[in-house]
Amino acid sequence: MGTVAFGSLIIAIIRMIRTIFEYIESKLKKYNNELTRCLICLCKCCLWCLEKFMRFLNRNAYIMCAIKGTNFCTSARVRLMQFCNKKKARLLIIFHSYAT
Repeated sequence: MGTVAFGSLIIAIIRMIRTIFEYIESKLKKYNNELTRCLICLCKCCLWCLEKFMRFLNRNAYIMCAIKGTNFCTSARVRLMQFCNKKKARLLIIFHSYAT
């Protein structure tokens, strides 16, 4: 049960930060400053990407927890390393095929 709670807590914190940025954006709309609007939009975009990545990582960490019986952080780390190794192998194959 703690694994699900921890994964959900991470997502909730990211969503709360996104909500704070949306509130700040609504308050700053009346000043019509292009720079602040751009920075807020950039931060919201980065947080959206982070949330999507964490949802992906949570799902895979939950699967690893169920299979191996490890805690959330260990499962997330193992799954992330497996994912990165697969991507590296694919990139090496692609670059090698273009080099020849």
